[in-house]
Order: sequence, then structure tokens, then C-alpha cells
Amino acid sequence: MNLHQRLSAGLILLLSVGTVCAKHPPDTFFPADYDTNRDGTITQDEVQAGRALEFMGIDTDASGYLGVEEVQAWLEQQQSKQFDQLDIDHNGLLSPEEFVDARTGRALRIAKKTFKFTDANTDGALSLPEYNVLKPVNLDLIRLFSVLDLDDDDQISQGEYLQAVSARNAN
Repeated sequence: MNLHQRLSAGLILLLSVGTVCAKHPPDTFFPADYDTNRDGTITQDEVQAGRALEFMGIDTDASGYLGVEEVQAWLEQQQSKQFDQLDIDHNGLLSPEEFVDARTGRALRIAKKTFKFTDANTDGALSLPEYNVLKPVNLDLIRLFSVLDLDDDDQISQGEYLQAVSARNAN
């Protein structure tokens, strides 16, 4: 994977981690700790201040630039943090309920499919190594698969594929 692909993949994971990890409504991206005055509203100034602090934390060599390794290490740290936040009973495993959390609609369907695909040993729980499989490419694949697998049988038929293409062309 070249540098551009790795950074793009990292950005996709960052976006997905930010929305899930913060446990905000699905359309909220910025973490709650950006709201420094705790008034429930995140202003542009708070975003800028939060992002500046975040950047300094990611820039471990204090070069003023983020290298691929720094971003990758930070993303892995964020993924571990996310796992810890989702693991409500702190048993080191995510149950389907913990993983699915309060999602609804399409997000619920994607979360259920994601859980099913990442539970490699089919024990009904995700360990940290299984959870860490959720890398950007895998997340995109699962999301796409969830959208195309209309009858939820874990395979995409030609009819489902064509129906999705027809629906896209109709819009």
C-alpha cells in the first residue's frame, strides 16, 4: 500500500472511530472533550484548540509534521480506546449488545454485520485482536456488503447487485 492509500485509509478509520468513540449522536464528529466550557456546543475556536492539542499528541517526534507511523500509532491507540469504551462490563470482550450500542436503522444493520464478520471464532464475543481487524479497508468492505446484501444472507446475489446499481442510476 502506498503512502497516499495508507493516509486515505487512516482518514477513513479516523472518521469512523471519531463518530463511534465519542458516543455522540451519529451525525456528530467532534469528541466531547473539545467542548472545553461544557456548554453542550462545540464552537469553531474549541475545534481549533482541540485539533491543535490532538496534533501535538500525535506528533510524537515534535517535528511539526505527522508521519505515517505517527498517524498509524495514534489510530491504533484510538481503536484500543474505542474498544475500552465499548466494553462496558470491562471483561476484555465485546458482546453483541456492547458492540451494537444504541445504533438504529442502517447503522444497526451495519453494526450487526460487522460483529458477525469479525467474530472469527464465532463465540459470540469480540476480543481485542478480533476487534483490531476493523481496519479501514475491512470497514469499507463490510459497509458496502451490508448495503448490497439486501436479504441479509451474507452473500450478494446478482439480483441484489443489480438492484443496488439500478437504484443508484435512478437517483
